[in-house]
Amino acid sequence: MHDQSGYNGFNWGAGLEQGITDRWTVAAGWYRNSEYRGSTYVYGRYAVYKKNAWDIGIAVGAVTGYQRAAVIPMAFPEMCYAWTCAMFAPRVEATGANVVGLRLRIPIN
Repeated sequence: MHDQSGYNGFNWGAGLEQGITDRWTVAAGWYRNSEYRGSTYVYGRYAVYKKNAWDIGIAVGAVTGYQRAAVIPMAFPEMCYAWTCAMFAPRVEATGANVVGLRLRIPIN
């Protein structure tokens, strides 16, 4: 969901996330970005708070597929409850948009 019009509002994709420690995970994947283009991403995430099904963390990484640059650094806060996560990506450019995203984590054992 964007706070400005003109952006792709359904950014479907798929990725993999792997726990490294109790608090650190790494992730990589692909999605259809806000500019209606394909993007690949990779990031590391640190869980600042974990209790029961709650997990609040900060992710830092890089993403491709945007007109602005071939590779763009990214950082975002994320809050998860069980298998549902919400993230916030602030506007980077004056003409850009703030983004709130939802994703599902499906465990594979």
